Amino acid sequence: MKRFFVITGIVILGLIILVFLFISPIVKYVIEKNSVAWTGRQIHIESLFLNIFGGGLHMEGFRMQEAKGDSTFIKIDDLYCNISIN
Repeated sequence: MKRFFVITGIVILGLIILVFLFISPIVKYVIEKNSVAWTGRQIHIESLFLNIFGGGLHMEGFRMQEAKGDSTFIKIDDLYCNISIN
């Protein structure tokens, strides 16, 4: 029985580490793929780092296109947010 809990703990810890490592690329992909449906505008992001444990977000190269156009609506070179829930 003790072995079962050790193996379960290792599996859960491994899953938490995998989520931490791959959450940023997954979020970036989902935002870019669904941006037109959600906002009516195409969004491009060069790099995105999301720290789910510390509540930080660092984004570089954010660009949102005009609705039904090729020109840039908004461009943000570097954005950092530190989120705190009280």
